[in-house]
Amino acid sequence: MSPVFLEIDDELEESQKLWRYLDLAKFVSLLEKKALWLARADTFRDRHEGRFPDEMRRTIEQAYKSFGDDDKSPVKDADDFQD
Repeated sequence: MSPVFLEIDDELEESQKLWRYLDLAKFVSLLEKKALWLARADTFRDRHEGRFPDEMRRTIEQAYKSFGDDDKSPVKDADDFQD
């Protein structure tokens, strides 16, 4: 599979910081255990959180179409990653 590159908004400044917040308990756990806590996607309040951008979704679907009918993978398209 070839690498996937997504376009970044041209108006995003080089110095712009992108933030994702952790509560204090998860932050302390990160420091102590040196491990990142990740929630399951089905527990997110926003059902679109973590969804693939359209461009990436199309690329994944094209890649899986090229595998052919004899592919034994349980993953058949982009929805198998998301639902």
